[in-house]
Amino acid sequence: MVFRADPAIISQFVPEPLELASDVVEARVTAHYQPGHGLPIEAAAIHARVRYNGQEGRFPLLTIGTSDEQMCANREELGMPVVFGESRMWSKGNTWWGIGQRDGNEIIRISVFPERTEAPESSRERIQTP
Repeated sequence: MVFRADPAIISQFVPEPLELASDVVEARVTAHYQPGHGLPIEAAAIHARVRYNGQEGRFPLLTIGTSDEQMCANREELGMPVVFGESRMWSKGNTWWGIGQRDGNEIIRISVFPERTEAPESSRERIQTP
């Protein structure tokens, strides 16, 4: 989910030497399997768009991780702000919900109801190519 937030508030969580590039913030809840890991990798996260030396990218303001392996890789090796918690996704009809919580307190809750879906432009071109 993408939304706009107050830059004065977001910038408080962006460490130097990064600088806030936009008031656009992304919130996500994910669950995916990676070969060799066995358990699903689940997380909830909030990302800001940042800039460093003219290069733009995303910086995780907060990630809620669900496994020791994820915590070790993201926090200890990559220096990302990760806390241990729970994430969950569920659906009913076309609506999907996702939450991220820590110690029973909801920190992130998002919901999505797609009214219409389309393949990305590059997929449509591939499909139409003989």
